[in-house]
Amino acid sequence: MEKIKYIDDNPQNGIKIDWKKVIKRCRALDIPDNVVTPFDYPFDRARYFMVYNERSTGKTTNWLILGLVLNDMYGIIIQYVRQIVDHIMPKKARQLLKTVLEFGYIEKITDGRYNSVKYSSRGFYLMNTESGEVAPEEFIHLLSIDEDLDYKSVYNAPRGDLIIFDEFISKYCRPDEFPDFEDLVKTIIRDRYSPIIVLLANTIDPYNIYFKEFEVYDYVAKMHPGESQLVKTEGGTPIFIHYPKDGKDVIKKERHNSLFFGFKNPKLNAITGGGWAIPSYQHIPKGRRTQSICRNHYIDFNGKYIQLDLCHIDGISNGIVCHECNMTSEDIPDDAVIYTTGDITSTHERYCFGSTKLDRYIWDLYRKNRWYYVHNTIGNQVETYVKNANYLKR
Repeated sequence: MEKIKYIDDNPQNGIKIDWKKVIKRCRALDIPDNVVTPFDYPFDRARYFMVYNERSTGKTTNWLILGLVLNDMYGIIIQYVRQIVDHIMPKKARQLLKTVLEFGYIEKITDGRYNSVKYSSRGFYLMNTESGEVAPEEFIHLLSIDEDLDYKSVYNAPRGDLIIFDEFISKYCRPDEFPDFEDLVKTIIRDRYSPIIVLLANTIDPYNIYFKEFEVYDYVAKMHPGESQLVKTEGGTPIFIHYPKDGKDVIKKERHNSLFFGFKNPKLNAITGGGWAIPSYQHIPKGRRTQSICRNHYIDFNGKYIQLDLCHIDGISNGIVCHECNMTSEDIPDDAVIYTTGDITSTHERYCFGSTKLDRYIWDLYRKNRWYYVHNTIGNQVETYVKNANYLKR
C-alpha cells in the first residue's frame, strides 16, 4: 500500500493518486495488446470517461483491473453501477470477474496473497482459496440507479473513487435516469475531488439520452472508430470520450466478415464494425405526390423537434411524413401538438403518444407501417422515441 496523501493535504478532498505509478503497475501485468485499455487516458485532466464501441473488447475487464490496482495501492473501492437492480443480482454479478480470475490478475496484483473472490451482500471480497483468508473489506460494491433514493441516507463510500457505470447504452432508458444517476454519483463522492466516473457500453446508439445529457452529442455524432477527444461542458465539466476500434486484428476481422457477414444490411454494422448501427427506414416511393392534411404535430427528441406531417400519398392513402424541424421552444405555433416522454410543461405537450382521437389515428398509422422518413437518421430517432415511450407506458 502506498503512503496515502490527500489533495491539498485535506482528507475531505480525497486521495491524491499518482497515476504514473498506477499505470506503470497496470502495464506490468502483460495485458494483451488486442483489447481496449484505459492506460493512456488523461486522468489528470478529466473526471468523466465515456467509452463505447460495437463489440466487447475487454473494456469492463481492464477498468476492473485498474480498480484492483487502485485498491491494492490506495484502498480504493470500485463502485460498480448498472441501470436496474436485476442486473446486479448474484447470478449475473458472479460473471463480472470471470476473465480477471481466469487469467490470474488478482494473484499478480496482490503478489499472491489472494487468488480468488468471495461474494457477499452486493460486494466482492478478495480471498485466498488455500488459506481461507478473506480480506476484511470489499474491493467492489454493486449498486443500481433505480435504487438511488435508498442509498441517500444509508450509503457511505469515503474511498469509492472509481465509479464504473456499465452498459450505459441499453435498449431502454428512462427519460429521468440521468438525474438519478448523477444523484447516485453525488451520494458516492460527496464533496471529494478525487473520484473518476466511467461509462462503458458494448453497443452504439448516437441518440442515447446520456450523450445529450452530458452535452457531448454533437461530438459523438461526428466521431469514427479509433478516435477520442477531451471536451468540456458549458458548466466546465471535463469529459473524455473514446470510440475504440475493434481490438482484433483488422485483416483477420475482414476475412471473418467476408466468410460469415458479407451482406449489405446496415443493421449488421454492430457485428462487422462498419460504423453506426443505423438501419434503413421507409421513404416515400419516388414519383409519389403528397397532399398535406395536417402539419402541426411534432416529437420532442432530446430537445429538438421532429415534424410529423399527415399527408395523402398518391397510391398509398394517408401516411405520416417525418422530417427535421428548425422550430425552437420560442417559436412554437399556437396550434402545435408536441409528443414528449419528459415532464409536461406546456399546453402544447402530450405525454408519450397522446390520447385524443387524432393522436390515436397518427400512432395507428405508425403501427401499420405508414410513416415515411426523409432520411434514416430521422427514422432511427423516431424508433428510439417509440421504444422509450412504450417503456414508460408499460
